[in-house]
Amino acid sequence: MTEEEMTARQRAAETKRRRTRQSIVLATLDLYGDADEGDYTREQIADAADVSVATLYNHFTYKYDILQAAHERLLAPVIQPLVRGAEDGTYNPSEPVEELIRYTYAVAKMSNSCRALTVALVDSRYAVPPKDRYFNGGYRDVGSHIAEGMAVITYNRAPFCRAEAKGFQDGYLHAVSSTTTAYHARALLEELRDSFQYPDEDMMAESAAKTVLSELLPATLMGSDAHFIAEAIRSVERIRPKVDEWYEKMKQREDLAGW
Repeated sequence: MTEEEMTARQRAAETKRRRTRQSIVLATLDLYGDADEGDYTREQIADAADVSVATLYNHFTYKYDILQAAHERLLAPVIQPLVRGAEDGTYNPSEPVEELIRYTYAVAKMSNSCRALTVALVDSRYAVPPKDRYFNGGYRDVGSHIAEGMAVITYNRAPFCRAEAKGFQDGYLHAVSSTTTAYHARALLEELRDSFQYPDEDMMAESAAKTVLSELLPATLMGSDAHFIAEAIRSVERIRPKVDEWYEKMKQREDLAGW
């Protein structure tokens, strides 16, 4: 049913539903904050959102669903400008490889800035029954929002694909599978979850980004030599200050400006 087909009562109910869902997501972000560790129960999340556990369940079947929605909201300043640009045809990075590197580090930095939420998200994924991870209608695996941004950067764009592949002579083919982006997006979150060796948060994010890029770039840049890949991974160190500067400005403005 479209919004135009709804009655006034139905529109009011849908508006209320959206507002309740949003309040739960924002309350979850506030609850976890920028803490490095700690977790909360569904009851504590419901209390923070000022809703009943039954209401929470009506909007989110599993705790994982709540944390996934909160993490999507956390990373919206990085991911949504890419998605919107792809939808309206305005997104066309001049340096796609560098864009993917910048994106990976920015995601790592923002995820690590709310480390407790990121760790809880990854852990809660394993509390979901395996059959529901893949067959529950609308369910998306952990890191799927991150994979969406990776897909935007690499889709139908050289050098991530080849025009001559499979006999096609004109245009480009999408040579990066959704399985590849999904795997590396999940790997980035799991790398952050397991990283404790760096007292500096930004170094931890940089290390996680480099680790994932060391597998992601060879998997997406087929035919590139080892020297090119190594130089691309090292460029995280050059790109990092610009992303760090954007992040600090974004925190001060507290808006959803693009990066």
